[in-house]
Amino acid sequence: MSTFDVPSKALMIVLSSAAGLTAEKRKQQGQQELFYQFSRKSQGYFSFNVLALRLRDNKVHRQQKNALTRSNGNVLLIIAHPDDECMFFGPLLLKLLQEPKVNIYVICLSSGNFNGLGSSRKREFFKSCTALGLKEENCFIEDIFNLATCQFLDNPLEEWPKESIAELVFEFIKKYNINLIFTFDEKGISGHLNHRSIYYGLRNLDFFMKSFFSNNSRFLIKKLSQKEVPTVLTLTSVSIFRKYIGIFDLLFSAHQERICVSSAEQVSVIRKAMRAHHSQYVWFRKLYVYFSRYVYINTFTAMK
Repeated sequence: MSTFDVPSKALMIVLSSAAGLTAEKRKQQGQQELFYQFSRKSQGYFSFNVLALRLRDNKVHRQQKNALTRSNGNVLLIIAHPDDECMFFGPLLLKLLQEPKVNIYVICLSSGNFNGLGSSRKREFFKSCTALGLKEENCFIEDIFNLATCQFLDNPLEEWPKESIAELVFEFIKKYNINLIFTFDEKGISGHLNHRSIYYGLRNLDFFMKSFFSNNSRFLIKKLSQKEVPTVLTLTSVSIFRKYIGIFDLLFSAHQERICVSSAEQVSVIRKAMRAHHSQYVWFRKLYVYFSRYVYINTFTAMK
C-alpha cells in the first residue's frame, strides 16, 4: 500500500462521514419543516376562528345563504323562555340580521317564572335581544295583544294549550304580515314540554286560520283568505353527543340545506347575550356556551 493510498482513504472516510451528517441534518430539517407545516395546517383546520372564516367560501355558506336569506320580508321567532333566543337560536338571528330587507320579530311566550324570577328575567330578555342586535320594539314577552298569555306558565312538565298558541301567532301574522316562522321542533331540543308545545301549536295554525275564515264575514274572507300559513322552519334536535361537540358537529351537519354557522365574532356576541341573563348564568350554562353546537350551528327542517 502506498503512502498516497492511506490519506486518500482517510479523506474519503471523512468526506463520506460529513456527507452522511449533512444528509442526516437535512433529513431532520425536512422532518422539522414537515412537522411545522403539519402544525400550521392543523391549527388552520382545527382552530375555530380559521374554520369559521373558511366556511364563508364553501358549500355550507352557499347553502345557508340560498336556503334562509333568499326571501325578503317579516320573520318571526317563537320561543318559550327568556334565554332561548341566545341559547338555541343565536346563529340564526345573527345571520338574519345581516340581511337588510328582513325584519325580525321575537315572541317569548312566558316570563320564565318557574323559580319566581319572572320580573328579572323579562328585563334580561330585552338586554339579551339588544346585545344580539335586535330592535327592542320588535321583541315581545308575555301579555302580547292583551291575550291570556298568563296560561303559558314556565314548567318543564306542563303542556301549553295549542289552540291558544295558534290564536296568538295568527294575531301576530295579521298585524305584522309574517311570512316565515322559526321555532322548536317536536322534540324541543331538550325535551322541555313548553318547547314542544309551541311546535304542536303551530301544527294547529292551519286549522285555526280556516276556522277563523269560516266564522267571519265574506269581507274578512275576501281580505284575509289570500294570507296562507307562513312557512314554518323548526330547529333540529340532535343526540346528546352531538349537542355538546360544538363546532365539530359540522361533521354531521354540513350537508344540511338549511344551516347557519356562526363566525368567531358572532359566537362572542352570543356569549355576551347569554351573560345578560344574570339570573340564569350559572356554572353549567357557562360551560354550555362553549360546548353546545347550538351556539355555533343551527339547522332547520320545514314543518310539513
